[in-house]
Amino acid sequence: MKKLVLLAFCIACIPALSSSEEILRWEDCLRETADKNPQLKYSEYSLIQTQTDKKISGSSLLPQISASASQSVSDSQGSSTQKSKSLGVSGSMKLFDSLKTPYELKAASKKIDAQYFAHEIVGSDILYSLRVSFINLMQAQEMVNLAESILARKKENLELVRLRYQ
Repeated sequence: MKKLVLLAFCIACIPALSSSEEILRWEDCLRETADKNPQLKYSEYSLIQTQTDKKISGSSLLPQISASASQSVSDSQGSSTQKSKSLGVSGSMKLFDSLKTPYELKAASKKIDAQYFAHEIVGSDILYSLRVSFINLMQAQEMVNLAESILARKKENLELVRLRYQ
């Protein structure tokens, strides 16, 4: 999981490393991760699904209505035709379901709470991995700058040594 987050972060940061003028900011990393991280998206959709399941569980408390319509035409051997049409509407509602629905609603509420906390855990794990990766990136950028300055000094020293012994 951490390797996937680190890989996604590095891929998102490659354009920032290629041009020295573009500075990668923490807010940009957060926005990019929130938009494109598959684990975070899956966790969000799971939370939405759990909330929808609770609404479905509560639907048994509502009246159930159905409607039907039919039409038939029959032609007998004579010249008479018979047409018949029928419409129907029916409704039903459970008066007592041995307290099954309230318990299902309570269980669904607990599942929502559990899914919310699971979503928070996924978010905090991703945020931690992103922060560690961002710090490592900043350190790597500092090391590159330091290595460039060391190389420049060594070139200057080499040039001074050459001038002295000529």
